[in-house]
Amino acid sequence: MAVVTGASGVIGGAVARRLGRDGLRLVLGGYRNGAALDRVSADLEAAGVRSRQVRGDLAQPETARLLVGEALGSFGRVDVVVHAAGHALYTPILDTEPEAWDRLMAVHLRAAYLLARRALPPMLQAGWGRIVFIGSVWGLRGAAGEVAYSAAKAGLVGLARALAQEVARSGVTVNVVAPGFVRSAQTAHLTPQEVAALEEAIPMGRAGTPEEVAAAAAFLASPEASYLTGQVIAPAGGWDLA
Repeated sequence: MAVVTGASGVIGGAVARRLGRDGLRLVLGGYRNGAALDRVSADLEAAGVRSRQVRGDLAQPETARLLVGEALGSFGRVDVVVHAAGHALYTPILDTEPEAWDRLMAVHLRAAYLLARRALPPMLQAGWGRIVFIGSVWGLRGAAGEVAYSAAKAGLVGLARALAQEVARSGVTVNVVAPGFVRSAQTAHLTPQEVAALEEAIPMGRAGTPEEVAAAAAFLASPEASYLTGQVIAPAGGWDLA
C-alpha cells in the first residue's frame, strides 16, 4: 500500500491514480483542495481501489503522523511513501519573508523527513519499502526568482541521498523524481508567451505531462527498482541537461 501526499494536486493525483492502477491501496493526503482530493478518491473507487483520505497541513508535524497512522490502521502496513505535496514561491530573495521561507521548507523538506521517520520503522520491520520524493529540475539547476523553492527541492535530493545510504541494506530504497515544466496550478500564472519560451528552452520542445511524472514515481515505487537508491530521475525532456 502507498501513502501519497499532495494527492489533490495535478502530479500527486496522477501518482495516486497510477499506483492504484498498479494494484496498490492508498492513503491520500491533501489540504486545501478537498474537491480535487474527492475526485481522486472517486476515480480510485471506480477502478476498484481501496483508499482513505487524510486532510491536513503538512507544515504541521502532526499531519505526517496521521498519514502513516491511517495507513497502518486501515491497511496494516506501509510499503510506499510518495511525497508530492508542495507549493511554489515566486519571489526574489530580498522579497522573501522569513515566514514564507519557513512554511515552504516545512511543507517540502521537513515533511519529507517526518514522513520518512514515521514510515521507516514498519518498512524496516518488513524488510521492504520505497520512499519517493517529488523534487524539481530547479532542485538540480536552481532558478532565479525561486530561491526558496530551489533550495527546498535541492534539500530533498540531499535528504534522499543520505537516507538511502543509511538504510541501504534494509530493503528500503529512497529516490527522487525531479520533473521539469509540467502544466499545473503552480504554472497557471504563466502567460502564453512565457509558456512558449519555457518550451523552447526544453530540448524536447514541450511540457511534460503529470502521467509521465507518475510513471517515473511508479517505477521507483515498484519491485523492479530494487537496485536503485539515492538516485534522481528527471522526467524533464532534457531540461536538466541544458
